[in-house]
Amino acid sequence: QIHNGSLILHPSMIPAAIAFLMTIPGETGNPPFDAAEAETEICEGLLAEYSGAPLGIFKLSHAVKMLTLTSMFVALFLGGIGTGLLVVFALCVVLTAVSISFVHAVTARLKIEQIFKYYWTVVTGLALISLVLAWYGL
Repeated sequence: QIHNGSLILHPSMIPAAIAFLMTIPGETGNPPFDAAEAETEICEGLLAEYSGAPLGIFKLSHAVKMLTLTSMFVALFLGGIGTGLLVVFALCVVLTAVSISFVHAVTARLKIEQIFKYYWTVVTGLALISLVLAWYGL
């Protein structure tokens, strides 16, 4: 990345970056993709089985996963440590995590079929567009 710059500056990588950002809430299980923690499943499942320290560790694992994925996004698409300053990297990670948390706060929960339709149409379409653009060298 030192020689080529950040990947977000290449036109073929912009759809890939958007697709990556759209998959982070689904990977971490945040709303609107938290179908496993819907109100109908609260009486059975993780929220009924864990309490106290195990529930805290479970929630902490989601926060670590969010931090890891946002760090990967910043490292891949926004230049990462290639900027030379660790403070800039940390600031980009925090801003990305806050923007994903903002989406978490303003969106409603989706049903399972809506989640599948979203990932199979929007995210897969963006990834294919990025693949075709990269294939033709644009």
